[in-house]
Amino acid sequence: MIAGPVGSGKSTFLKTLIGEIPEYSGSISTSFTHAAYCSQSPWITFGTIQENIVGASPWDRPWYDQVTKSCALQADFQQLPAGDQTKVGVRGSRLSGGQQMRVALARALYSKEPVLILDDALTGLDRETEKIILENLFADHGSIKRSGRTVIMATNSAHHLLYADNVIALDEHGRIIQHGSYSDLISSSGYIRMLSDGVNQVNTSRSPGFVLNDETLRELNLDDQHTDLSRRTGDWTVYRFYFQNIGWPLLSLFLACCVLFILGLSFPQIWLQWCICCTWFLFTSNYLHWHLV
Repeated sequence: MIAGPVGSGKSTFLKTLIGEIPEYSGSISTSFTHAAYCSQSPWITFGTIQENIVGASPWDRPWYDQVTKSCALQADFQQLPAGDQTKVGVRGSRLSGGQQMRVALARALYSKEPVLILDDALTGLDRETEKIILENLFADHGSIKRSGRTVIMATNSAHHLLYADNVIALDEHGRIIQHGSYSDLISSSGYIRMLSDGVNQVNTSRSPGFVLNDETLRELNLDDQHTDLSRRTGDWTVYRFYFQNIGWPLLSLFLACCVLFILGLSFPQIWLQWCICCTWFLFTSNYLHWHLV
């Protein structure tokens, strides 16, 4: 698991591993060619829940049942009108944020890829559901440990790190400041110790009868309270990289299709306005001609 403050480059690192972002300098070497990826914003396609989970993988009913159980989705199926055949709507609009995240996580698990890359894939889940998934997947008896799959997960929650074999801590500049097992890192001073102590202070400050709600859960991710305004949503360097890889012939064809598409949308309105203008002109000309004569 990879931990670090907001803006430290956790998501960028994961995207670099799967080739979504090119390296600026140095080199990258991985032992895998395919991996299942689950981002912070769950990717949901139009269709049923089952179709979103299975994706392009072959249908396997026992494995499907095991995956949905591990992701705590079966209780949701019982509450939904059509179970796992419920239409998710456009971009998963008929599902809650937590359900969307668990469906995306289930799709990554169902793919049976030997490597899973998860970018804070448990964000937005209530504490009870989160604990169930952690135990079902990442505990010693969990399905991931039993299958021998490798997980690279970015997180900023100290209670997630309890399930990690190795922890990498980054500073605000993306440099590795700690590396090792959670037990070793928690025993020494540093970011992981500070993160864990902060969570413990939040927990001990609650009364015994206090019930954790969504606001409390957000407080547990201490660094996620602050938004890094310096982070940009777009960069022309990235666009130029994609354009160069596409190649000018395909890019020119794409731009030509865009122009034709826009003309196709605009032409009916232009044609209608032209017809109206011509009609008005002919009517006005005839009206003036008859009255002047």
